[in-house]
Amino acid sequence: MHKFSNTESALGKFWQLSAADENYTMAAQQKFGISNLLARILSQKNVELEAIPDFLDPKLKNLLPSPYLLKDMDKAVQRIAAAIKNKENIAIYGDYDVDGASATAILTKYFRSLDVQPEIYIPDRIKEGYGLNTQALLDLKKRGNALVISVDCGITAFEPILEAKNAGLDVVVIDHHLSAEHMPVAVAVVNPNRVDDNSGLNNLCAAGVSFMLLVGLNKFLREDGFFKQNKLNEPDLLKLLDLVALGTVCDVMTLTGINRGFVSQGLKMLSNRTNPGLAEICDIAGLKNKPDVYSLGFLIGPRINAAGRIGDCSLGAKILSSNDEVFTKSTAAILNDLNKERQEIEKLALQQAVKQAEKQHEKNKHAPLILVHSADWHQGVIGIVAGRLKEMFNKPTAVISITGGIGKASARSVSGIDFGSAVANAKAAGIITIGGGHKAAAGFTINENKIGELHDFLSRQFEKPYLEYITNKNSYANLSLKVSSVNLELINEMEKLAPFGNGNSEPKIILEDAKIVKTKIVGEKHLQCFISEAGLAKNSATIKGVCFNCVDTKLGEKLEAAYMKNASILGKLRKNIWNGTENIEFLIEDIVL
Repeated sequence: MHKFSNTESALGKFWQLSAADENYTMAAQQKFGISNLLARILSQKNVELEAIPDFLDPKLKNLLPSPYLLKDMDKAVQRIAAAIKNKENIAIYGDYDVDGASATAILTKYFRSLDVQPEIYIPDRIKEGYGLNTQALLDLKKRGNALVISVDCGITAFEPILEAKNAGLDVVVIDHHLSAEHMPVAVAVVNPNRVDDNSGLNNLCAAGVSFMLLVGLNKFLREDGFFKQNKLNEPDLLKLLDLVALGTVCDVMTLTGINRGFVSQGLKMLSNRTNPGLAEICDIAGLKNKPDVYSLGFLIGPRINAAGRIGDCSLGAKILSSNDEVFTKSTAAILNDLNKERQEIEKLALQQAVKQAEKQHEKNKHAPLILVHSADWHQGVIGIVAGRLKEMFNKPTAVISITGGIGKASARSVSGIDFGSAVANAKAAGIITIGGGHKAAAGFTINENKIGELHDFLSRQFEKPYLEYITNKNSYANLSLKVSSVNLELINEMEKLAPFGNGNSEPKIILEDAKIVKTKIVGEKHLQCFISEAGLAKNSATIKGVCFNCVDTKLGEKLEAAYMKNASILGKLRKNIWNGTENIEFLIEDIVL
């Protein structure tokens, strides 16, 4: 047992090294010729021995399942193929978030490669709200569309789809949100999270499901002789993987199985800059290094989301599907400006929301929920605010924007607490009017006078799982190292485990017998320091350390108090590339003196 395992950290945790199976480690080294380091971490991640090659080199040809595992896929493929061959007008009805925009663009780019020009329809977030609405569907029918494909929405749009059917408009639903016990009366409902789907692909986002649809559709059209008959080149689906990766990362899907293949190969495609819209966004965001998961989630994603939050909701889908250089350049600039505006709106809303949340937390620190609301908050930023509050208070959080007595809410959750299911239960109980989501995130509509009832309902739902969550004080690390043993070769070896994200976290490292030799505050809330090995000479090698948003927190105080004292420091090693030079950086998460 290590010396830090019985000492409470600055964050009130007890650190443990994750166990590695020695037999597994030895077998992995011998069978696949990998290092002991990689073998140990793969054991800790519970990667099956035979799955190691696909984990370290995730190729679609090895990971891609049959699209027909998804229920109703055959119906969806046949209806869409008929529309293409019969030259029917097709509309794609998407959601306004990154996943919805990505899924819409995936289908649009594919159809355009077949000389089919679909109409893109993204509802206005404020005026229409999330998902399919009857008037929009009827208007699409009036404009001559015979088929509507809904992406990232539709699974609970019972009345709008029924009205569309009665008007003679066919709807194919491509979604991934939790379903009710029964399905809407669509031609096909392809959703790995519908209650009667047994595909096991419930971790796909809408962009992933859309790609699976195109795999099935492409095969169907090929075997039917469509490409030859019409003298068309068969579309290269691999060129769409950058969009699949974008939707997967921004919708926080776990990076395991097929999603690992999507993101790994999608990042390679993003590096090739084959999508003009993505290339322009990367340029205006200042992305100079090789794109990674961080680039997708924190540089590209927020700019696409900005349009859906406070601007023209269709801009995200349009820039991602466009090949027009003038349009993509001008739209990228608009999205960048909207993102700056969104940040200012978000900042004010967050300040107000934090005050409400602090009062709730002070009243009952063990309450399993933060639920705040206001008529002053823009609906477009409440999802981001919910995420910030969740991180600050380490609790499931719902943020509600109220207009005319009706609240629109976004919710974010912590590990082990399923907010999507809780919303479904609240809807079944008649507390909310519309709602849906998945484990980590959800959204709903509620009458203002029901907010108190919802707070009590969710508190009861979350009480037991939250107690389990907060009483687990263990914090696990993968490796314990001395500062002198950290080098770029070590980081390069760990990067073989990328892409990192939800479900495949970066290795956590404990730097033992370390001391902080210099600290300074940067950017008001961040602490920068240099870490060396205790007992070594003053001029020995140091590692640059960074602890984000820790100034005026317990962790920040402990870090400053650790100056020239022996400590163990928990965090992640990163390779920082600046002007072509590679340097080591340690992202600090916790400390034990």
